[in-house]
Amino acid sequence: MYKFQTFNDAYLESRTYNKGEKVAGFPPYVTFELLNNCNFQCLMCHTTYLEAEKQHLSLDLFKKAIGEISHYGSLVRFIGYCEPLLYSHIEEAISYVKSKNLMLHITTNGSLLTERMIKIILDSQMECLIISFQGLSQEEFCFMRKVNLKSYNKVISNIKSLYNQRTGSKPFIKLTTTVTERDNLSRKDDFIKEHLQYVDEVQITGFTHFVHLDQCFHNDNIWERLKISKPDKIDNLFCHVPNYEMLVKRDGGLYCCCGAFSEDMCMGNFNNDSLHHIWHSSKAEHIRNVISRGDMENFITCSVCPIRYVYGEIGNTVMNARKDTTGKYQQ
Repeated sequence: MYKFQTFNDAYLESRTYNKGEKVAGFPPYVTFELLNNCNFQCLMCHTTYLEAEKQHLSLDLFKKAIGEISHYGSLVRFIGYCEPLLYSHIEEAISYVKSKNLMLHITTNGSLLTERMIKIILDSQMECLIISFQGLSQEEFCFMRKVNLKSYNKVISNIKSLYNQRTGSKPFIKLTTTVTERDNLSRKDDFIKEHLQYVDEVQITGFTHFVHLDQCFHNDNIWERLKISKPDKIDNLFCHVPNYEMLVKRDGGLYCCCGAFSEDMCMGNFNNDSLHHIWHSSKAEHIRNVISRGDMENFITCSVCPIRYVYGEIGNTVMNARKDTTGKYQQ
């Protein structure tokens, strides 16, 4: 079905379904949240505040999903409210995706990029690796991620090691961060120049989100504790993400948004059905219809989604720069 030449083609394809006029026959990219834990305890992540039994997606169920996805040629992503490199079968998972000639994108905090993991990544020729960062300074990174300076330096060292050992263009290495009012926003250009020395692209994607912690995870003191203000809510917002996005969770549950954390957005379970059938089920269609007409309050995840909020000074705009063919950066 899909014959993408680059991983960006999958994202370009997804935009064709973002006007609410049609639904993808099968998602151009499929996200896997392989587990439910992380080795960081970031202040903005709800995983930090949950006491749930650790659970990893079974390798058999993962392979079943990849086998079906291979018929459509979708991009595969390992991201979510977790650290994918902690997955108990991460080496087999990477290898299996690539054995099916599928493109692969992983988002990681970078702390587990050991020499062995770097070799696995480089040998696989996977397409894209995104380093999830935080803030515009090492001080803010350490504060928000609740780590010390040694951990910060280790992450930077790991990224440099991956970049220096790469002999071709794979994987494309991107560093992405969000900011708060605590950050010195005048440092944006300096931040980009500093980190673009050892990645292909640096992106500042907007503000760090905390509304979900306040309203859904009983952390209403987060604003005072961090000394940041609440964002303004945007009225009359419509969302068409469920037209093209699929998330497979560790228990086989399927969701129509990669940010889904509430069970009310579950379309079905892959243990008992096919991805394609669930994607076109009446439950999936109901979710799409409700969200596309702007009834965001009907689902817990949607009610606190970051696209519904804006900071006047920070905004939601994306600022990014990537290297050109000469190694210099362009904004």
